[in-house]
Amino acid sequence: MRFTSKSFLDNSVTDEEISKLVTSFSSVADSKVFSADEERDIRKSWLSFGNTLVNCSKGRIIPIEFKPFVKSFEKVDYDITKLPKELKLGLDKTYSDFTKANTSSKHKNVIPEAYCRIYEFFGDSAVVKFFKRVKSDNLVKKNTIGLENYDIDSLESLLIENGINIQSSEASISLAKTMGLIPSIKDAILGATTSMANINNLINILILLLIACAILVSVLIIIHIKYTSTLNQIVIQQSESGQIIDRVAAVNASIDIMDKETSPLVKNLVIRPAIHVSDISKNITTKSYDFFDKALKAVKNSKSKEDIDENDEENVNKSDENADKSEEGVIDNIAAKGVVLVGSKIGGAVAAVGTFVAGHQAIFIAAAVIASVVLLIACIKPMIYYVYRLKLRISTFFKDQAEMLEVNFESIEDKINDPKTSPSEKERLQNILNKQKIIAKKLASYSDKVYGDSNIAAMDARDDIRSEDKINLDKEIDEIDQYEQKEYEEQSKNQPEIVTAPTPNKTTVIF
Repeated sequence: MRFTSKSFLDNSVTDEEISKLVTSFSSVADSKVFSADEERDIRKSWLSFGNTLVNCSKGRIIPIEFKPFVKSFEKVDYDITKLPKELKLGLDKTYSDFTKANTSSKHKNVIPEAYCRIYEFFGDSAVVKFFKRVKSDNLVKKNTIGLENYDIDSLESLLIENGINIQSSEASISLAKTMGLIPSIKDAILGATTSMANINNLINILILLLIACAILVSVLIIIHIKYTSTLNQIVIQQSESGQIIDRVAAVNASIDIMDKETSPLVKNLVIRPAIHVSDISKNITTKSYDFFDKALKAVKNSKSKEDIDENDEENVNKSDENADKSEEGVIDNIAAKGVVLVGSKIGGAVAAVGTFVAGHQAIFIAAAVIASVVLLIACIKPMIYYVYRLKLRISTFFKDQAEMLEVNFESIEDKINDPKTSPSEKERLQNILNKQKIIAKKLASYSDKVYGDSNIAAMDARDDIRSEDKINLDKEIDEIDQYEQKEYEEQSKNQPEIVTAPTPNKTTVIF
């Protein structure tokens, strides 16, 4: 079954169906050979992802208000257990509330599930190990793409810089955008990623995972703020009406309200995809650690791009029939042979890609990784548009919440009502409680902001998806192939003709 990002919009695919795809794609055998149609689908997926990044290239993928939270996760290698206390306290509390509500009450809905899946993704030691490995390597810093560091700031700078370059280009806008926004994506659009990897192909996957992490952090924060705001509204109502604060009842009521106030559009374009993005990203990072580790080491030990003569056909055509074709063998042999730069070698000869790929493997990319990446692209695109469009202002939320959580709201009221508490102590506690209620009201006020801004962002994302869906990707791929073929033919005309040296017993006529 095939589905696109628009499938979330028109609700034509169920979560169960996507989950089955995630499971089946992550278990694809390494020996899997993609058919011509499958390879074309893979190229179209990368092309669609490139189009999405183009649409975000004039601004920031992550809103300024959310940037500090994303950077907090980056600093600890996405390990949620090592976040600053001010941020961690609230996220932990929400996770605790959601897990208890999911197991002890009638609530079993998609919003708490999405939050818990994301929270657990960032708490998985295998996921943290993967990102530590990636960030410790010099691959990203030494690439020629322009991604200086493995962080969202570097990626956004790359998008904006290339976006400016595109706008000033006289070339065909559609073609220039899809092929030039991030240079490394060109290889994937040409089809090289489906059968081999080079430095750029590896970075493409890492860029996709980087964006997935930044988006998941943003969604985690949005759900947390909405829930906390709603919870504080209920606690205030209970307190002001003279009711004894019932934490469990308040949690369940908050989830109910949050579920009702979250529009179907937000659920389909943000909440549902978030569950699958976290699952797919977890599969890629945990099941492919050894592959990425070997590949990164091989790239590090191989010849640099500058050392490879891009015009040296002899290097391209060398073939070792006895070479080890296994994943480990192929990767381990890279250091000696150098990394083949597929995009620059093939140039415009798209027709020759299949022949070239068949005989010349550089870095083996597990078929399961390729299939999972295609699935990840389809799931993450609606979320990219949503977060890109979000204008939520939350500058003081976590500071207020941290102060709120330092003292237990309910325990203060219990002590005030305790006959054994002295009048002076009651007065002191009452002052604390009054301050707590002021903070609680501030936190509660964010609920309407989240509701309004979230709906607006979802409607904008819906329009973005509908607009992108109008693009005929097959036609674009054909145009790119024609363009690249023409470029290749032009380059070939300028290449000097190679004449075979004469042999003693052969007459050679040179015209």
